[in-house]
Amino acid sequence: MVPGFATKLSPSFKLVSLYFLTAIVSLIAAVLMMIVDYGGLRGHHFSPVVLAVTHLTILGWIALTIFGAIFQLISIIMKVKLHSELLAYIQYFFHIAGMILLVTSFYLFEFGTMMVVGGSMLMFAIILFLINLGITLGKGEKEI
Repeated sequence: MVPGFATKLSPSFKLVSLYFLTAIVSLIAAVLMMIVDYGGLRGHHFSPVVLAVTHLTILGWIALTIFGAIFQLISIIMKVKLHSELLAYIQYFFHIAGMILLVTSFYLFEFGTMMVVGGSMLMFAIILFLINLGITLGKGEKEI
């Protein structure tokens, strides 16, 4: 890597790779879920397997990839350091815990406390992300 402005401001490799590696694991888990329980994919679109695989793919693979990419690219685009890596780790914890609870509740077709807690944890993770991103963007270079 060429040393430069963006590398000095970039978040730690550990943070970004945590998001990317978990995204890959989520994709593999979704594919394995489709292989193991393929019979559940042939029914109605509101079946437990379809709901679980869809949410695991979107919340695990796609969302975590986007979060990791934004954390990495914000320093290059805005020429500013991420406000708080600790907040990004806390967000990660809430996102993963919420995703596991939500996907499990869909797979078990239990629309009760587990789903509400999982969804709430995911919303809290997104709020943490928006706070971290908003403060970071507020510190960026101002072009006139």
